Amino acid sequence: MASPQTDKQTDNTFQHDVRGYELLEHPHFLLVYVPNNGAKMRLVKPSSDPYHREQIIQRINKEDNLLPHYALSHLWGISHNNPHVWKEIGDYVDDENGQPAAPVSMRPKKRKTLRTLLQSHPDSYWWIDVLCARTDTPLAIMGDIYACCKQCYAMIDCRPDIITSILSMKHRSEESDPASWSIYEHNVAVNTLETFTSSNWWRRVWTWQEAVLPKAVILMAETLPDDVDDNNSMLSIGDLITLYDKILLSSCYYRDTVFGPKPLPNRICYIIEEIRDSRDRNHLLPIGLVAMFKSFALSARKCMDPLDYVYGVLGLFRFDISRKSNPNEAWHLFISELENYLVDPSRIKIENVYQREIAYKLLNNCQACHCNLMSAKDMRDVYECLVDGFIFLDD
Repeated sequence: MASPQTDKQTDNTFQHDVRGYELLEHPHFLLVYVPNNGAKMRLVKPSSDPYHREQIIQRINKEDNLLPHYALSHLWGISHNNPHVWKEIGDYVDDENGQPAAPVSMRPKKRKTLRTLLQSHPDSYWWIDVLCARTDTPLAIMGDIYACCKQCYAMIDCRPDIITSILSMKHRSEESDPASWSIYEHNVAVNTLETFTSSNWWRRVWTWQEAVLPKAVILMAETLPDDVDDNNSMLSIGDLITLYDKILLSSCYYRDTVFGPKPLPNRICYIIEEIRDSRDRNHLLPIGLVAMFKSFALSARKCMDPLDYVYGVLGLFRFDISRKSNPNEAWHLFISELENYLVDPSRIKIENVYQREIAYKLLNNCQACHCNLMSAKDMRDVYECLVDGFIFLDD
């Protein structure tokens, strides 16, 4: 399996340590265990399984205090009329009681890729939403699951050759200065990046936190050929960001020419910079929090269920909000929790007068923020009210 570069600085090692151990004691935290002898996989619950809990504790990375489990990010792509029920999942996985796992929803073309990915990691632990999440799983722990994972694999709804092309460009960029790129090479890079970021995975609300919270994220196509080479089919999100920066640099060398290179579309710039900035930002500071909401207020990400405009970002805050069927009730609960968050010194860091003013302004916006999630077209319609008056922020 490709060795990813470490492409995110951890927030605070003590926080990760605490969050990870809290997960291990949480009764709703389940993991898929992949045996090293090719035996059937099994769901395990660390809080009530002393053997696996101890195995996990022994494997915690002492440098960053991350848990040893992998997490999966993927696009469901199902509907009420077409749920894509995977009835045979019980042939591969047993539940925590030793019985064949109940059928789950997953599009057929992703199933083989997932099995191959799991089998390539013997003696490992995985968090896979369709297997490990239940209707009563608290939404507040979702962020911890991704923030504390060893690595997240993101299965993108794109052609496998797109990843291969991006990797080829990455190697080319490592061997040569962007100033030496021809206009043709530059334009091919822009077109490839444009195709890749047109995938629906980049447009959904839930996948935002799944790209931002983990320390390491590996991007791969959700369908892979039988003769796949891991080194040519997987790309770290850090490498993608580096390539994007070099494409931007390449365009600068041709700025004064009559027939210059194709510029990077604003849509691509926003997608990549949104992820990059969010991964680097300190959300415990008021200004970082406002910058994140500003990012939301500019985002064209959408969701199929209006509730997910709230639930899809809860992981960052660890807000314990109960599940609601009415999206606007969920929004009011979110605003109420945000207000509590802003005045709780144990959760938000206010180190000077400027940060205090930022927190106060955001608190006022919370009290004046009225949004109808039922009519929201994307994240912009939901979160722009929270950054009203923060026009001086330009990060």
